[in-house]
Amino acid sequence: MSTAPRNWALGAPSIEAAPVARRLGVKDNIDVVGVPTRVGSRLLGTMVGPALRDATVVARLRAAGWVPTARTVMVELAYGTHGVNPFDGTPENVLDASLVPGGSSSGSAVGVGLGLVDLALGTDTGGSVRIPAAANGVLGLKPSYGLLPTSGVAPLAPSLDTVGLIAPDIDRLSEGARALGIDELVGDWPLVGVGVGEPNVDGRLGELAERLVSAPVDLGELARAGGTILDFEAAATWGWLLRQAHRLDPWVRRRLEGALAVDGAAYLEARARLHAWRAAFEAWFADSEALALVPTLLAPPGPLSAWSTLRLNELTIPWNALGLPALSVPVGGGAGPWRTSRVPFSVQVVGPFGADGRLVHVARRLVQAFRSAASSHASTQSRSASRSGGSSA
Repeated sequence: MSTAPRNWALGAPSIEAAPVARRLGVKDNIDVVGVPTRVGSRLLGTMVGPALRDATVVARLRAAGWVPTARTVMVELAYGTHGVNPFDGTPENVLDASLVPGGSSSGSAVGVGLGLVDLALGTDTGGSVRIPAAANGVLGLKPSYGLLPTSGVAPLAPSLDTVGLIAPDIDRLSEGARALGIDELVGDWPLVGVGVGEPNVDGRLGELAERLVSAPVDLGELARAGGTILDFEAAATWGWLLRQAHRLDPWVRRRLEGALAVDGAAYLEARARLHAWRAAFEAWFADSEALALVPTLLAPPGPLSAWSTLRLNELTIPWNALGLPALSVPVGGGAGPWRTSRVPFSVQVVGPFGADGRLVHVARRLVQAFRSAASSHASTQSRSASRSGGSSA
């Protein structure tokens, strides 16, 4: 595991000192009073001064005793899931420095994974909290759309943008969520695994859920519609920066240029299709009375050396498109590439709109079950080793 905190946070300014277990990391697109909000951009950094007030989510956490101690690194404009930033430096994946850290909230996840903050705020427009959380073996919550205010948060695609939390364990996630008005709701909801046609992950889902089912809408179609909406709105939000394109991250610049080609008709068609798809999922959740388990990533996050070619949000952006809550939880296990990776297999707990408190409790159940299984496995191995040692003596 990497122990160097290199590049996870901006070097200056340091925000504040905090008591133990109350250190809060804040992504560079969320306002903290007295600190510039640069959105990970060298260009925007020349245009903004210190924020005049905290974003609402920061103010709520501060009122609950959390103290902002770090401004965390992000992909420029929050427009990428790889976690790379050529200006501020790319945070090292906590579990394997050869892999991408995931993004766009890369510094928030790495800071949490290294234990340098106890909770971190990120934003999630297509998976930008859940992907880096999964890549670094921590938990990431994307709440129901609109549940948390985005005042004081720089937009990317306003109809998809959400503020989320990254935490090292379920207790701190629950505590942070409660400070933001999301109370853990205790209950024994059944879990169904949404099969994705990949044996390496479907087998693990089958172990965690009561049964495997098919989603009522093809997740690939949802991902494509979500991508169309994200790109169209991102171009509307940040396309004006292309007037000084040479000052942007070249990868982000090319993506913005491509986004300008998404026409209004395609955008409106994608938005229209979402209405029917939301109704289908609403009925599906109501009929099953279950929560869904979906892989966060189909495979470990991929090599840093090939970061520009990676697509990591196929299974995360559908829930942004639908506005549903999703919470990524590291649960280990799995076959194929997961068996040898240092990055644990991660699942998203997904529920109907407003079921955020249920998701937190189900995540607690999953974490407890994983710990119990790991402890049992270690105990079995220890007994086996003892027997082997005894027979050879």
